[in-house]
Amino acid sequence: MRQLIDNKRKLFFYLIIFLFLTTINFKINNSYNFISFKIKNINVVGLSSKKNNIIQQKLRIFKDRNIFTLNKKELKNILEQFSIIGSYEIRKSYPNTIKLKLKRTNFLAFTYLENKKYIIGENNKLISLENTSFNDLDLPLVFTNGNYKKFIQLKKIIDETKFDFKDIASFYYFQIGRWDLKTKSGLVIKLPEQDIKEAINRAHIMINDEKINKFNLLDMRIRNYIITSNE
Repeated sequence: MRQLIDNKRKLFFYLIIFLFLTTINFKINNSYNFISFKIKNINVVGLSSKKNNIIQQKLRIFKDRNIFTLNKKELKNILEQFSIIGSYEIRKSYPNTIKLKLKRTNFLAFTYLENKKYIIGENNKLISLENTSFNDLDLPLVFTNGNYKKFIQLKKIIDETKFDFKDIASFYYFQIGRWDLKTKSGLVIKLPEQDIKEAINRAHIMINDEKINKFNLLDMRIRNYIITSNE
């Protein structure tokens, strides 16, 4: 008798569970009929309002596409058109919103290409000076005849030394593959083609030597020798 009662209780319990799950499933299926997973909103933040709006307009082609099948490669190709972007983050806010958080690339220096002034970005791209306020930035000037990517490589080497990049006013690249640096104090440093890091560290030591700092030129091109001049 007791076993029969227990079986009835179990049957009743399973019936309740079945009805509960069926109700839940019905509500979910019923609500999906009213949810659209097509992209309706694209929010862009991180840059100036003007630039955010321009990029947002470019991304309008993704509207009404399914948010689950967003083509990130196609989106990336559009963002790559904007040289000012250093990195970005894409988030999907279901059911129908895409959010993009952009970050401006670090500005390293000014340079000229075909008589037009640009900013060299850390992202290996040239940024046009459409924003005139960028002209007021305290950045060095780089003369490279278009080889600005070599400057980015040099910048990484300098960052590994004790030399302060902010003390440099200009860079001059020679087609043989070496650089001259000119500091804000007027000192010209001639670097070798090889062992650049070592030469910059030695130059840093010499600049802080009272016997040397009266000169306006340090020639580091010959290994184990330093040539100075007052020219």
